[in-house]
Amino acid sequence: MTTALSSYREIAQRYLPCNPLSKRHHLSCGHRIETQDPEPCGSNCMHAGTGTQYLCRACIIQSVLIGLGIADDNDVGDFDASTIGNIPEAIVEEEVSDQKSALGGKFREGRIPKVYGLVEFLNENPGAKEAVRGERREEKPCVHDVELLFQGLGLREHLDVKDLTDVLAALVIDSRGNSPGDADVMMD
Repeated sequence: MTTALSSYREIAQRYLPCNPLSKRHHLSCGHRIETQDPEPCGSNCMHAGTGTQYLCRACIIQSVLIGLGIADDNDVGDFDASTIGNIPEAIVEEEVSDQKSALGGKFREGRIPKVYGLVEFLNENPGAKEAVRGERREEKPCVHDVELLFQGLGLREHLDVKDLTDVLAALVIDSRGNSPGDADVMMD
């Protein structure tokens, strides 16, 4: 393994949820949070740990949306908390306060990350694309490229369709200077 690839493997661990070096956690409710510093997994992480549970702001925002009639139970699967900006903050904060009281101070908090950690890693470390793929390629990336990326970085994670699409877009290496996502990607 090359030194560059080894270095990228180490860096990638900081971007993926529920790793000891990571500030990100994937909760059992399906949402993700990001803490100020790396913290151990909580009891409500996807890979449950023994640490104190995390308060999920996305779930609270979701319940406020349903309570206000802005969304219904059928819409919650498509919910993206990072894009919600029109909910009265006072209502959300009141619900957060109620939830904190109900948990009796036995919780930890984190912000809702805007993008999946691996996408952020690829955007901040463009050399990783070539180091992992072993060459500079101009053709559209496909699902197999994501599998190779995960294998090269030593990752064992399953992506949902939205995350997979975002990772494919971030894998684009384009000599014309286009930003990630500007080029088309193929789902094979």
